[in-house]
Amino acid sequence: MRRASVASATPPQATSRHTNYVQRERWLGVALISPSVLLVAVLVLYPFVYNIWMSIQDIHLMRGSAGFAGLKNYAFLASDERFLNALWVDVIWTTASIIGQVVLALIIAHLLNEKFVGRGLARSLIILPWTVSAVVIAFVWRWMLNDLFGVINYILIQVGLTDTPVLFFGSRWQALATVIAMNIWRGVPFMTLAFVGGLQGIPAELYEAAKVDGANWWDEFWHITIPGLKRIIAIVVVLRSIWVFNWFDLIWLTTGGGPLHSTETLPVLAYITGFISFRMSRAAAISVLMALVLMAFVVIFFRITRAEDEVRTG
Repeated sequence: MRRASVASATPPQATSRHTNYVQRERWLGVALISPSVLLVAVLVLYPFVYNIWMSIQDIHLMRGSAGFAGLKNYAFLASDERFLNALWVDVIWTTASIIGQVVLALIIAHLLNEKFVGRGLARSLIILPWTVSAVVIAFVWRWMLNDLFGVINYILIQVGLTDTPVLFFGSRWQALATVIAMNIWRGVPFMTLAFVGGLQGIPAELYEAAKVDGANWWDEFWHITIPGLKRIIAIVVVLRSIWVFNWFDLIWLTTGGGPLHSTETLPVLAYITGFISFRMSRAAAISVLMALVLMAFVVIFFRITRAEDEVRTG
């Protein structure tokens, strides 16, 4: 009865003003977010939908369009040895790069978390490879790995590790291992800084208690550091997997996918198929399949972050 009397005592003018205020705030929010939604629709949604449409057509840049093709492009890719090879190479490239980056970043982050003279400078310098563009990295590494005048071959010969220059891009597995090593060098700084931030959130009392109990470095690393960085490692691995799986610049500028398609990943194959072989519909089909893989990574990423939020709040 009291609530009813209070509600009935509220002036109709006040209720109307409150309703108008809520509506104005709502329309203001819509107006503010509309440019961002429109930008995403133009730059992301429209190209994605258009790419799907193009993948079910038969479009050739030189011969034009031959009309609707249905799922023929996808059926062709399912049995195409070059596509299956590119998928396998992309899996190896991504997996090996991520494992190498995680292992090295954990070691470097653990070292940078210790107290020593110049630690701040070392933490600042570790980010330098991450700030360099892929174009610069590709050309610098190609010069350093050159078999005639490359500095790395010069050092290997001077220290006696080899008598003849090493052709880093001369064989299938050697070329793939070389570009993976270059990618690890480029990606380690990002992971290192993420792990350093995570290490600072682990209480120092845990390490002190472990030392009192007689734990060695490996025990501390395995039972304290890894569990403390578990969520950060998971998030960083998913993010880096998305970037590495879809990375085109480094491989294209160093090997072009060779030799003998040994470094030809899906992004490189899509570029070659679309802009060298002029088969735009097949290139679009490759891009759609890549997008499906990346969406799976995105779903994993959101599940990890949601689980982390639930742990923090609950």
